[in-house]
Amino acid sequence: MRFAFLGYSGAVQLKGSDNASLLLERGGEGLLVDVGGGACGKLRELGFDPQNLAAVLITHGHIDHIYGLPSLLHQMWLLGRTKPLTILGLPAALDTAERLVELFALPEKKGMFPLEFREVAPGEVYSWRDLSLRWVAMEHSVPTVGFQVLQNSQGQLFYSADTSYCPELGPVLGPTRVVIHEAATLEEVGEATRSKGHSTAADAGRCARDLAAETLYLFHFDQVYESRLAEFVREAASTFHGAILLPEALTWYTMT
Repeated sequence: MRFAFLGYSGAVQLKGSDNASLLLERGGEGLLVDVGGGACGKLRELGFDPQNLAAVLITHGHIDHIYGLPSLLHQMWLLGRTKPLTILGLPAALDTAERLVELFALPEKKGMFPLEFREVAPGEVYSWRDLSLRWVAMEHSVPTVGFQVLQNSQGQLFYSADTSYCPELGPVLGPTRVVIHEAATLEEVGEATRSKGHSTAADAGRCARDLAAETLYLFHFDQVYESRLAEFVREAASTFHGAILLPEALTWYTMT
């Protein structure tokens, strides 16, 4: 499996990065997590054919995670897609997604490919290729789902979406090689950050430590810290002693 960040920004885009969105790729097929602006073009820039998307997961209904969905679907239709596409999410997020699709009258397009809106529930497992995605309830201001990718029952990757620190995840999920965790701010405003359902860099490190991870990727940064991202790595290192990375947009990361 390999993955790439289409963007790693929080609600306000940083210079050089769109809003947070992640592509998982396995055997030439893709699963897109959240949809910011220009997703279709970014997929093509990665060398990934948007027609090879199997599913789109909307982690929650906040605008920065879903606003690009109708444009992505429209461009896939223009590019000639005919096979169905699954859109995954919690009920509230799917409701927003369906209303966006209807707003732009996408189902009325001649030859529009079928859309399957499929509800997910924390604790359930979704099979994709030879992998399993276990849905995880996160702690945010609206219903939000993260996930753990498993292969042969072994944790390979955990994606937090937007959340405050969840100390119960370690015993529930067990060891997981790679953690991709929100780090909106630093501990200097930690109490306020957590009260809004977000995490600090130290919180992200705590999660990676709890999951006995090898590598931690930080993402979903608040724009006020745009010039201070190196501090996020140092702060995360105070709670986690594995590798800590700031992602690069539109770059493949391969798990071996």
